[in-house]
Amino acid sequence: MNTQWFNQVLQAIAIATGAGKDKIILIVLDQARWHTSKTLEIPEGILLEILAHRCCILSNLTQEISALTNYHWWPDPEQLGEDNDLSA
Repeated sequence: MNTQWFNQVLQAIAIATGAGKDKIILIVLDQARWHTSKTLEIPEGILLEILAHRCCILSNLTQEISALTNYHWWPDPEQLGEDNDLSA
């Protein structure tokens, strides 16, 4: 992952959700370098909320958050094993 790729992800989210002046999408992120880069291109209607360093709240509340939002927890590739390809 890098800032250029994350910029494309943010743009895709904005388009897919219809984010803009009249529709705000809040995305909660950790402090990964590409989430906090000064060269991020944040589309209109997208707000980024960066969690405190080493915040463990999300990992403890994944089921509760999923039930209330469009929250998605990316799988850990190491736990998926060799038979699973995340690029497909």
